[in-house]
Amino acid sequence: MAQATNWEKADVLKQVERSGTAEPGLQVFLDADVPQSEMDAMAREIVDAAGGGPAASIGPISRIAKSFAVHGDVSLLRRIAEDSRVRAILPTAVDDVLPEPRRGS
Repeated sequence: MAQATNWEKADVLKQVERSGTAEPGLQVFLDADVPQSEMDAMAREIVDAAGGGPAASIGPISRIAKSFAVHGDVSLLRRIAEDSRVRAILPTAVDDVLPEPRRGS
């Protein structure tokens, strides 16, 4: 059985750095008290505050999950993760978590 992944912010950022992806990404989760109607503006505000500007790719945004995806360089992703409004992060690419089918059962 594979070892469980640690989803602490620092560990997720290390995993993203090691991925070697040309434009790595994060799924960013915000505090539950952010109104759904403000998710688009809040996502852009957090990315802009981190120095992303229009070059950073945002989306999709999930108002129900209070999350958004963002792609950019690792230093930008690190600054986004450090924002006080960010509750948690996950890499946008996660290994399959479903069990493999067993043969002959």
